[in-house]
Amino acid sequence: MMRWSFRQVEKARRGVASAVVASGLMLLMVVVWPAGSASALTPAVLRDADWEPRAVRLVSLEDGVLRYYDGGRVLRERATREVVRVRFAERDTPDVLRRSEETRAAGEPGRVLRLTDGQRFFGRYAGSADDGQTLLWRHDELEVIAVPLTAVAGVSTWRESAVVDARQRGEPADTDTVVLRNGDTLSGFVAGLTDDGLELETSDGATLELAWDALRAVTLANPLPEGVVSADVVRLTDGSVFQASRVDIDQDTARFVPRWTAEEAGTKLVPLARVVSIDFAASGVRAVSLTELPATSSETGDVFGLAYPPRLDAQGWLLHAPAEVAFALPAPGLRVIGRARLVLPGRLDPAWQGLVGVTLRFVGAGADEAFPLEPGEGTAFNVGLDDAEELRLELDPGEAGPVLDRVRLEGVTVLLSVPAEPASAADVRLEP
Repeated sequence: MMRWSFRQVEKARRGVASAVVASGLMLLMVVVWPAGSASALTPAVLRDADWEPRAVRLVSLEDGVLRYYDGGRVLRERATREVVRVRFAERDTPDVLRRSEETRAAGEPGRVLRLTDGQRFFGRYAGSADDGQTLLWRHDELEVIAVPLTAVAGVSTWRESAVVDARQRGEPADTDTVVLRNGDTLSGFVAGLTDDGLELETSDGATLELAWDALRAVTLANPLPEGVVSADVVRLTDGSVFQASRVDIDQDTARFVPRWTAEEAGTKLVPLARVVSIDFAASGVRAVSLTELPATSSETGDVFGLAYPPRLDAQGWLLHAPAEVAFALPAPGLRVIGRARLVLPGRLDPAWQGLVGVTLRFVGAGADEAFPLEPGEGTAFNVGLDDAEELRLELDPGEAGPVLDRVRLEGVTVLLSVPAEPASAADVRLEP
């Protein structure tokens, strides 16, 4: 009979205990996570009409139903009519700037095709069709997009696109405009497109054939649609934004039935890693960026005797107190959410910090709140609008004077009430 020493017995006991613990952990993993691997779960943030973030792990999206694990590791299902937006974690910054550098290095300037209904596509010109009345645009994931000239708002660089969009909506032009690479601007009527450029009829009756490579930007004086189109809205990491009649997600692939104009374009497959967010029309709420809304200013700031009106650039709106700005809303406003940050000199004497005292106010129908702004990371706001037709804000100056009265509005989103569409249309089917 073999005898074990105390050390051998203790070692065997510990080995058995470790095996039991490991088996228990494996069983727990099987119970908690779904069939397959954990890689099928995508970290995401859900936002309802209150716009409060809810972190989840998304399993799938099919037939208008989201399946996900909540923070308590409970598998849940929610219809898309109950969710305004799903945003995928760690994809907040579009990679369009990096991609712009890549295309510039390859000799192809990165451009954005802007449609009159607000859709945007980062890519490059791919020619024309239908006797020059249809523009062809190549996108890395969506392939070639065909859009009638009547639905085109223009083509510009990504940095200029938001500014041009807001200006075009606030002050519609009556003539087409072409900006050349050397900065010269030509006005007239874009009569048609060619395989490598466009034909411009100038105001004096001349016809110019301009090569696309010689153009910096094009703006067409097409009428913009009134109101807000009711459709799902998909945003990609390259800065593209497009509408879809149907969206499904299965593991690492998203499938769309996109709408370039009023017509659907067939099913498109896009890696889920390229999707930043999806807004659901079934919720009856549309989220729009403040940068997409036209603004009118009744009072502008003053810097040592010079007027400083509200300015829009690639980072958003920049205001100088005192200021009163009104934004026209294309649909009844429900809520405005964002952050206001003081733009201060790099080195601010601590003695001055208590004298800044700038205050941001939301006034008008449904909104009557004030937010004192302090130096630092910025002040967050979430204000109800009570179906307002206009968003009005005021900026009260502080005690320290004009140098410390500038404010940047960052990541401001306005929630609008729109007619809700069914979560899944019976006449829309995704191709396998």
